[in-house]
Amino acid sequence: MYILGDNIDIDIGMIIAINRQQKGMTQEELSKGICSVPYLSKIENNKITANEEIIVLLLSRLGLSYDNIISEQKQLNEDILAWYQAIIDRDTSQADQYAHSLSEKIEFIENINLVIHYKLTLLRYHLYKNQLSSALELIDYFTKIKGKLTNGQLLYFYCFYGIYLCMNQQYEEGIQKFEMAKSISDKMRYTEPELIYYLALTYCHLYRPSLTLIYGHQALELFDSSSYYLRSIDCQMMIGISYVIIQQFHQAKYYFDNILNISRKLKLPDIIGKALHNLGYLYTTKGDSSKAIDYYLKSLNYEKDELDYLTTTYYLAKEYVLINDIASATKWIADALERLEQSPIAEHLLHKFYCLHLEISGKEEELKIYLEQTVIPFFEKTYDWMYLTDCYEKLADMYAKQFFYKKSSHYYQLANKKRKQYII
Repeated sequence: MYILGDNIDIDIGMIIAINRQQKGMTQEELSKGICSVPYLSKIENNKITANEEIIVLLLSRLGLSYDNIISEQKQLNEDILAWYQAIIDRDTSQADQYAHSLSEKIEFIENINLVIHYKLTLLRYHLYKNQLSSALELIDYFTKIKGKLTNGQLLYFYCFYGIYLCMNQQYEEGIQKFEMAKSISDKMRYTEPELIYYLALTYCHLYRPSLTLIYGHQALELFDSSSYYLRSIDCQMMIGISYVIIQQFHQAKYYFDNILNISRKLKLPDIIGKALHNLGYLYTTKGDSSKAIDYYLKSLNYEKDELDYLTTTYYLAKEYVLINDIASATKWIADALERLEQSPIAEHLLHKFYCLHLEISGKEEELKIYLEQTVIPFFEKTYDWMYLTDCYEKLADMYAKQFFYKKSSHYYQLANKKRKQYII
């Protein structure tokens, strides 16, 4: 939270008031021989900027050291910022350590700004750890007090709120929160790299390549200027995918090849796997099944994450179906269905693989029923509009073959309407 780095105004008045009350002292007892009661009341309510000498005397009577308070709170602020940086850098070990240590320290801090900064970072930490119920509790907390937040604090709250919504596949709602954050950042004349990155990422999920490219290039420039290589790779991946969608294959390949070179030098196997997968996707889109299969197979050698592995397997199986290598397609589909039955980590992939299974098995009537009763209702609730469009067109073709032209026309219309939504 870079913009909040210098925003550590220490609320001395609140510290004095809280400690006075905890010690059971009246304003008269604390102020005696130091200042008047009305003057102390104004200090505690932040209605005046008090003389430092008076502040030192008041704190001393409370058993507190002015210098210690200043140094401790500055250090705490630095720790909060370092915690946020560890989250952004995806340094899980460091982020976990800060989460533990700061949770103990924050209990003794009365500075409301520091508490808010801590809770904002805690919200981002919960999102990073996929602890969505804990994140929602903090979102509810900030929603209730948002009228008291500074513009900088609101910027990050709306940004993190947007991330939460997107993690729940509420992408349109997430975009609204990101735009609210961006409106604040524009007024402050400050560009937050994370906000621009998540705008690009969300538009990528929504299959809106033009907006993904605008924000993706902007985020890439911001991360490159700060030497954040991992975040730079993320941006290049989105940019490459968007170029594939608009069929600018030369530009897409440039970015994927660049990612491969960087990730090989840095020995990042998971990113190598993703780059190889996307090169496969590039050749799938070009209609070159041979090269697509080659890249998908190479990708599987690097992908350790089960979801990534199964996603690549799905694209691989589809290519084998296209070239009529049914034996190979059947092998990969059967393996994937077995994995998904043992560990149901991705319902969307389970539906996709089962549709492929029915298709290559020649069970057209069963496929039609499964698409209409299960698959389409499921994907209408998600944002995989491209696959949903394929389902509409598949049903339209099946009904056309059976001479049910009204039904066929209905699904073609749905497909065309949906396609207009994601190619923007």
